[in-house]
Amino acid sequence: MHVNSEIPLVKPDTVMRDTILEMTGKRLGCTAVIDDKGRLIGIFTDGDLRRLAQQDEHFYARTVEEVMIRNPKTISPGEILDKALAVMEKHSITVLPVVDDSHHPIGIIHLHDILRSKLV
Repeated sequence: MHVNSEIPLVKPDTVMRDTILEMTGKRLGCTAVIDDKGRLIGIFTDGDLRRLAQQDEHFYARTVEEVMIRNPKTISPGEILDKALAVMEKHSITVLPVVDDSHHPIGIIHLHDILRSKLV
């Protein structure tokens, strides 16, 4: 699990340029979108970016809130890795935010990390 400063985070009013820079800098293929209290309210992925670029030639002027996936799939820190993999497979996703009881992101699990771990 990627934690602390490794977690790509943006606020809802972040413009696409800065969203893309955060995603690129943290190299997880996504960024979590958090509200003013630090709670996870959305996610934006590389796949979302590709689809957006195909649909809207002026996507750069948009904010992440306009295009993020609201209420993304998450997992709690106490869950086992098998459950994370099952959620990813069921929903065809490659990243899964880990959130605490208050819905604050405390980590992100990437499918490649699970595969590299050889635990499942």
